[in-house]
Amino acid sequence: MAESFVPQGTHVICTNMMSTVPQTVQSTRPYKTLHKNKDVPLLTLVDNKISGSLSCKSPAKFWGGLAMLATGIMIGAAIVLTGGLAAAVVIGAMVVAASSGVMMGIKVAHACDATLETKWIRFHTTAKIQGEFAILNKSTLACSQGGVLNIIMDPVIAYNAAKQISSNNGKEVSIQLVSQLAIGVISGLTMAAGAVPAVTTAILTPLGYWSGEDKLIAKSIMSDDVADTPFVGGTVEAVASTSAGVVAPGLLLMSTGYIAYGAGVLVGKPGVQLLGGLTSAIGKTNLLEDIKFSNMKGGLMGAAANLVIGETTDMWEKSYEDKSKKEMDEQNNKDKNNGINVISVS
Repeated sequence: MAESFVPQGTHVICTNMMSTVPQTVQSTRPYKTLHKNKDVPLLTLVDNKISGSLSCKSPAKFWGGLAMLATGIMIGAAIVLTGGLAAAVVIGAMVVAASSGVMMGIKVAHACDATLETKWIRFHTTAKIQGEFAILNKSTLACSQGGVLNIIMDPVIAYNAAKQISSNNGKEVSIQLVSQLAIGVISGLTMAAGAVPAVTTAILTPLGYWSGEDKLIAKSIMSDDVADTPFVGGTVEAVASTSAGVVAPGLLLMSTGYIAYGAGVLVGKPGVQLLGGLTSAIGKTNLLEDIKFSNMKGGLMGAAANLVIGETTDMWEKSYEDKSKKEMDEQNNKDKNNGINVISVS
């Protein structure tokens, strides 16, 4: 089937775009050979510059989600904590939320610079323009942010595709933000058990979010396909983070005590030995107390609620992601016979 060559200024859309308008693909080097009807170069596989930002959903989901998670923790902590502890957690959450919001704005605006790091695929394998293979209407560009850029020769089709894809991606981002706000509030409410659980939750919840998008803990002990199965990988993450939150304070005290005791023995200081032994005993007592179900139930209930919210909304988000990919395929199919009067028949 004949495929059109691509002049500079042709519209491009992306599966990750939130902008309602497409951008255009631009050359990255000077050209001597121009398409005479348009007075612009025909593009090659190294011409991977996009005219402007397509407002990528990936940084919007990640950084926006982290900002909403911190905001939720702040709300939950403000409800159940008082005094200096409440102030410390709230101020910390405010800093995370504000800095994440700033990062989201920066990353969304500049995410499309990532196209410069890759090259077009499905290009013409024999025709070269000034030493580089020419790209065609069917060529695509895989972005490191996770999206796939497609060339659309017809401006009307390009604008319609941008409108539909951005609508799906906007809904996907909104679901992510709302779900992280809810998870943050629940995490904040579980801080009511005391100072150590509050500090542990405040630290572990954002860290868990940071790795949770890829289910790093789950994927370290099982295949990616199994870890990505709804509720499987999420359960591993929830159990790991909850367990860490429960046992970490007691284990830290026990470990510190054992180290101090050993150091006292080594240097012959009975006082240091005594202090180490007492610290270890306190840590062991705290650990045994913390792992009682009566003391764990709040955290476990919170983890279970967050698991359900996180995994359910992940599936909901995935449905909109699939809609965007389907829309891209449909619009590409409509556009496949469009082009300029310079075509490839190979």
